[in-house]
Amino acid sequence: MKRLDERGAVSGAWSQPTLGAALAEVAASVSLRDTAVQFPDADARARRTTPAELDEASARFARALLEEGVRPGDIVGVLMSLGPGLLKVLFGIMRAGAAATVLPVAQAPQLRRFAEAAEMRTLVTDNAHRVVAGQLRELVPVLRLVQSDIDLPAGRALPQVGADDLAVVQFTSGSTMAPRGVMLPHRNILAGLAAIAVSAQMTPRDVWVQWAPHYHDLGLFGMLTNILNGGRTHAVTPRTFVRRPEEFLSLLSAVGGTLTTGPNFSYDLMVDAARAGRMPDGIDLSSWRLTFNGGEPISVRTVERFTKTFAPAGMAPSVMYPVYGMAEATLAIAFPPPGALPVTTWVDRDLLGTRGEVRPVSRDDAGTTGLVRVGTAVEGLQLRIVADGAVCGERRLGEIELRGTAVTPGYYRNDHATAELFHEGWLRSGDLGFWLDGNLYVGGRRKEMVIAHGRNYFPADVEHFAHEVPGVYHGHVVAFADIGPDGDDRIGLVAETDLPADDRPVLAERLRGHVGAELGAAPLRVHLVPPHYLTRSTSGKWQRLAAARRLATDGPLQDSPQDRET
Repeated sequence: MKRLDERGAVSGAWSQPTLGAALAEVAASVSLRDTAVQFPDADARARRTTPAELDEASARFARALLEEGVRPGDIVGVLMSLGPGLLKVLFGIMRAGAAATVLPVAQAPQLRRFAEAAEMRTLVTDNAHRVVAGQLRELVPVLRLVQSDIDLPAGRALPQVGADDLAVVQFTSGSTMAPRGVMLPHRNILAGLAAIAVSAQMTPRDVWVQWAPHYHDLGLFGMLTNILNGGRTHAVTPRTFVRRPEEFLSLLSAVGGTLTTGPNFSYDLMVDAARAGRMPDGIDLSSWRLTFNGGEPISVRTVERFTKTFAPAGMAPSVMYPVYGMAEATLAIAFPPPGALPVTTWVDRDLLGTRGEVRPVSRDDAGTTGLVRVGTAVEGLQLRIVADGAVCGERRLGEIELRGTAVTPGYYRNDHATAELFHEGWLRSGDLGFWLDGNLYVGGRRKEMVIAHGRNYFPADVEHFAHEVPGVYHGHVVAFADIGPDGDDRIGLVAETDLPADDRPVLAERLRGHVGAELGAAPLRVHLVPPHYLTRSTSGKWQRLAAARRLATDGPLQDSPQDRET
């Protein structure tokens, strides 16, 4: 049994070689072994577990998996509902020497891509997903279905699992490309979880309240961090949050939640619920310490609205915690100092786009764009920014690169993609950013940058100015590089609308006029599409390139006005 270190992290857990050993370490602690992990949305008989119960149950499940024919080194799929059984299965797979791939909520044809990419031979499922699992097996005949309730109390020794054995194959969300399986050995994951705990100054006194999907790294690794750090955890489903974000906030108030996480759009949903009058009276958010905002570009407007809206409920202005991460780094890359106020820097948009130079300006100046600080490298990670083959100093836009123990060794069975992922031993993030006053600011995905008439545009800037134009359905817009029939580069703007055909020309003209005025006569083409046309990745990011591909096949709305450049 180990003592807590001065930061509050469970040093014994993070020093273990495997995730199974880390769980056993927490379970052996007299003060932590019965820490609650609760799932309010789960069946009434399975809403609560503890590290001690998970330790015992996962060992029994691991033995049963081995009896079913699973072998060390196998990739085992998990298609299950959120609850104690999910955690038992995850730790059980890893204790059997196999690696887990948690599959998203999707139809069988979509899941087939993951199963075949991972060369999956075993899928663990529960009653709620029995039908989809059966359909998937018809598409992938080699797949063996195993029920999550199998159990073998004793009689078979568990294999020796090492720090460098694969623990998880985490598929990327696919916002800019086809999903790829990120290989994460035990050593990497434990380093990544420890980085989150230490850099966010987490302690066993923290109460983690979660809605982020368990099949996405934001939800999976966030929840595991808190459990292995000895804190209390309350996790609800994404469906509960999206339908009624005010109920999530009520839960946060009721249990004294200190930590939450989610992509930028989730904070807009909370604000919209509050401003629509759906918040219960007497809600108390004073216990809230940090809410990690990551997984998609962070909006200055969202940060400001969120802080202002929930201040009357006792929420401190330092709660909003803009961070930067990705699955390839076992989630965390850069955090600001916990307890610091969010910082926005306003820079000259044209200079940033045309020359990659960062010139801070006043918020009220024309041609500015605001970017939110995401801090410095988390514990155990190194960062650098590279442009034109050279490492950049401050105030120069370039690609963010990183290295450290938490960084993946590559993509599963994809040597070509793995080779492209690294540069001189550093992982290429695919994101553009810059240093200012020693802090990192992220501009956007390199592959999504729009080059039109010799200038670079960040899609987020275009979307920022377009999403509040009246007539756009719930502000749903995406921007992408649009090649015209003449081969000319321009900005493509896809906007959802439910307006009748007669009103669409007016909306298209409004969008062209407003965005063009803000961005300085930008070459813009507007595409109007029906509601629910645009799709998000599993982390909530708009899939801009998917929208562009679909437009090329389907075209815009029938009777959409002929678009022209601004």
